Amino acid sequence: MTRFGWLLATCLRGLRARWVLSIGSLLLTVIAIGSAVVGPSYQQNAADSFVIAQLRAQPWINTGLTYDYSPATDESVDHAITTALDETSRESGSGYLVGRPFVWQPLGQVSLPGVLAPAIPRLVSVTGACDHVQLQGHCPTNPGEIAILRADADTYGVTLGDTFNPYRSDKPFTIVGIYRPTGSAVDDEFWGGSQALQSSPGATMPRLVPARPAPWITPQAGIELRPEHWYIGVNQSLATPPGLTVADLDTISRRVTAIGAAQEHNTLPRGLSLESGNVLPDTAARLIDRRGVSRSTVEPAVLSLVLVALVLLSRLLAAAMTLRRGELALASLRGYSRRQLWFLGMLEPLVILAAAVPLGVVLGYVASRLLARRWLVPHLPVPFIAESGLAALGVVVVTAIVAAVVVRDAVSEPLSAQIAGVRRPTRAGRAVVVVRLALVALAAAALVTAASRSHPQKPDATDLFLPILLAVASGLLVGLLVLGVAGLWVRWSRRRRALSSYVASRTVRRRHEGTMVILPVTAALTVAVFAVGVSLAASTWRASAAATEVGAPLSYRTNLPLSRAVGLTRQLDPQGRWLMAAGEDIPNADEVESIPLPRIVVDATRLARVASWPSQWTPGRSAADIAKEIGPRGPPIM
Repeated sequence: MTRFGWLLATCLRGLRARWVLSIGSLLLTVIAIGSAVVGPSYQQNAADSFVIAQLRAQPWINTGLTYDYSPATDESVDHAITTALDETSRESGSGYLVGRPFVWQPLGQVSLPGVLAPAIPRLVSVTGACDHVQLQGHCPTNPGEIAILRADADTYGVTLGDTFNPYRSDKPFTIVGIYRPTGSAVDDEFWGGSQALQSSPGATMPRLVPARPAPWITPQAGIELRPEHWYIGVNQSLATPPGLTVADLDTISRRVTAIGAAQEHNTLPRGLSLESGNVLPDTAARLIDRRGVSRSTVEPAVLSLVLVALVLLSRLLAAAMTLRRGELALASLRGYSRRQLWFLGMLEPLVILAAAVPLGVVLGYVASRLLARRWLVPHLPVPFIAESGLAALGVVVVTAIVAAVVVRDAVSEPLSAQIAGVRRPTRAGRAVVVVRLALVALAAAALVTAASRSHPQKPDATDLFLPILLAVASGLLVGLLVLGVAGLWVRWSRRRRALSSYVASRTVRRRHEGTMVILPVTAALTVAVFAVGVSLAASTWRASAAATEVGAPLSYRTNLPLSRAVGLTRQLDPQGRWLMAAGEDIPNADEVESIPLPRIVVDATRLARVASWPSQWTPGRSAADIAKEIGPRGPPIM
């Protein structure tokens, strides 16, 4: 048998003889490579999923586009709808879905019963309107038939079947349906926001503001029947496919900005105008910034998992190399050169590495897909990215370097040490001492740097590597402390008669490789603590997000005006311990000079007792302080 064949056979026999260490080394290598593949992939997928989920959760008014198309004088409704859809799709590009056309017809100003200010009603015709409201009666199908909001019906004093003729014309309205908003997200998106089906009572003081009843739903033929001017409103929803990337979102944001600039300079296609309300560029910039933070917060866990696997693997490789010292001694006695000894020492780790690489890559990719399917948005694409390949290659290189270091120590030993049954402990070399001191100093510096910042904005490199550095440094110090205590125990017990104490302390002192397993165990515990901290932080964030959307543990919708809702809560809960009324007021464009923004109106006297108010919203200021600032300055006028 040739020397190469003898070396290969020796390696295979050694792997079989030390099958527990071999399987352990193989499993840890597979875990390390799989973690390296999963880490970058999950980071990117989780960050993309976060952006997509947040975009889908945004109110439609923040991300949607609403165009108004004014038709030509002789243009039919059907032709105007086709033209409006073509023009808006061409203008918005592929970042938005095909719009939903609404045919709007503002009627003339009229006085309606129950409303002090004059009113400006509107007719609306859209396919599927009655499927997205709670309808009493039936959906209007004939000209002149309408469905009105329940609150408006109560205000005007009309019921189902009444003939309603506020304009005293030969085309009266027949009320065949009375509807309520459903409050579901799908229906709100259909109507372009929950405010679309709300009515405004108007005002006469200090200046006249016309009332705006909720839209009167009617068929298209009912709009064609009347001579008033009509126009097409097209609501477009942001396309959020599972494959949406940051680059795609940035392109869409720039397109929306360009559309807004075209609206300001009157350069949109003829008859087309854009309504205000879309804030996608600001929303996208905020989400992209948060995406970077969410991606960074995953890095410590990813790096810690790979580090723990590598440290444990180094312990197993060192243990296996200790058991193979006899093989190296036999090869030296047979006249093998130093190069051949290196080959014999490296062959076993390289065989394990060669078997672990494909298994680790496949395991990591399958785990990435399973995690994405389980935790992230449905149908999110999970490609094998270059970062995962580079991370896996890095683990392979580090494993090979660790194996080379272990083999170098064994090959460098004299033949007498290789033949000896027990390896005697030696003093650490200068390089090892320098590395230990540098590691402890780096961990202390990172801890001081992190603690000295009074107003951290987002995690940086110090925050990301701090858990790992502290774990390794603390594990190293504890391991050295155990070895020091074991040395003192040996010197104390050698003068006593108890043989078991002396043997135990001497075993701990001599087998310091086993003692240093404390280091990866400490790192693993740190990873667990870090995971608990991330879970608690995520739970706090979810509670804050839920409080933003709902405002209290339970929320009930009502079509009552806010003044009546306040009266109802005070009647049901006079002490103000359980109920608080809140509403959203969206002013009309003609009421304000700038872009109309929604305003949240709350019963401030009950805010501190009823509402959910996470402490991170206003650090150092309680809900009672906020309620005092936004509450009334004087007693109510009776």
